[in-house]
Amino acid sequence: MRFGECILGSVGIDAETIPRITGMFGMTGSGKTNCELILNAQIIDHSPKIVGLIFDFAGQLLEGKEIKPPKGLRDHPLFSSKVRYYSTREGKLRVGLYTLNPSKLQTIFPEIGPPPYRLTKRFYEKLGRAG
Repeated sequence: MRFGECILGSVGIDAETIPRITGMFGMTGSGKTNCELILNAQIIDHSPKIVGLIFDFAGQLLEGKEIKPPKGLRDHPLFSSKVRYYSTREGKLRVGLYTLNPSKLQTIFPEIGPPPYRLTKRFYEKLGRAG
């Protein structure tokens, strides 16, 4: 755990206790990216026993942010051997409102339960009307 550049101490999370489907929400500056970096580093450390699918549209998890020099998941010592990375920047992957919909999520995550599926469907319908 840290406050700005000052390291306050270590905080541990058992990677096996991370739920199958996780969302992280918070105000700007609340530490979402830093928390995700730590959680995802744990997933990399425990791969292939634990796997993750990460949508990082801004690239902040991969490249890091705010710290000089920035450190992201690509700086993890096991990144090149344990991570498969696809980016829209390189034209390898196209993900958008009309290419990834709730029914495709059920294909990717067959264990998704009714409550998260309903929430995803409502969110998709609302965004579809707004776009």
